[in-house]
Amino acid sequence: MVWTNERIDKLKRFWSEGLSARQIALQLGGVSRNAVIGKVHRLFLSNRVKSEDRKQSSSGRKHSKSRDPSSKNQHSSNICVREYGLRAQSSVAIQKKKNKYKSKNSHEPSGVIVPISRCLRLMELTEDTCKWPIGDPFGKDFSFCGGDVNNDSPYCDYHKQLAYQKANDRRKIPANAK
Repeated sequence: MVWTNERIDKLKRFWSEGLSARQIALQLGGVSRNAVIGKVHRLFLSNRVKSEDRKQSSSGRKHSKSRDPSSKNQHSSNICVREYGLRAQSSVAIQKKKNKYKSKNSHEPSGVIVPISRCLRLMELTEDTCKWPIGDPFGKDFSFCGGDVNNDSPYCDYHKQLAYQKANDRRKIPANAK
């Protein structure tokens, strides 16, 4: 498959309209989703506006920001919060030990309240929910935070501060602390 100027122009137009790589591949024909992604990166087309079409599900209804309490399933019950709460209580002694090795400049999210996880499963995530993983990915209790996010990040405000740290603000643990 050869990328002609016409196909590149179509790719740029579809990308700016907010179509997914899969949708663009189907529109262009004869090209895979991965080829579209590769060409987008080579053309430096990473910035784009999210379209309203992508926020709609296949049934045509919009995703709501808040979940309907009656739609809760067994996976997003309080079981997740209780299990992680117990684990956190048992690790208090370990935290105290780690705290004595923290430097003054260690990264602690300031001014942000720690959110209570909604314990969402992978299929329950939307563009508007936090994708911070919680637990062991191979365990049956693995879930994601699910908090509300801004358009510029896959994480809620709290987890965004944990994920994106300046290099000089990262925690430095002395070699003898291991």
